[in-house]
Amino acid sequence: AANLLLFLNFLTSIRLSVIEDTGKRREIFSVQAGVEDAEAVKRKELFKKMRESKLVKTNEIQFFDVTYKMSLTVSENRSSVRNRTQNWLVHQCIGNGIENRNYRDVSELSLLPRAGVAARLNETNCRGVAYCFLPLPGFTSLPVYIN
Repeated sequence: AANLLLFLNFLTSIRLSVIEDTGKRREIFSVQAGVEDAEAVKRKELFKKMRESKLVKTNEIQFFDVTYKMSLTVSENRSSVRNRTQNWLVHQCIGNGIENRNYRDVSELSLLPRAGVAARLNETNCRGVAYCFLPLPGFTSLPVYIN
């Protein structure tokens, strides 16, 4: 569940809570995505390019890519609090890097050519997952997450 935040643009945390019989709320799970300031600047530039691309024909969207490190801090609080942090290297891009841009314009569909890949750092046994912004069921044979 922690990996839900890997490819989302503006959502940076998720919290799950239960309401006890007493009516008091108790948090049982949370995940927080974090990037350092210099990395956040890169992400903001990507988001800016994405917004600007809404005004451009699909086949004219300039290729733009960024690579940044992201940490996901997971807190589970069932019988005791357990925190763990996962470190990821994320690469995302928009546009088409192919020089011959002889493909159909689909601007009227509001589609944005976008892709991403995330590799967990310091982890050798990572099972890859395919995403369409959120994880799809099943695993890939790759050691990375693909959006």
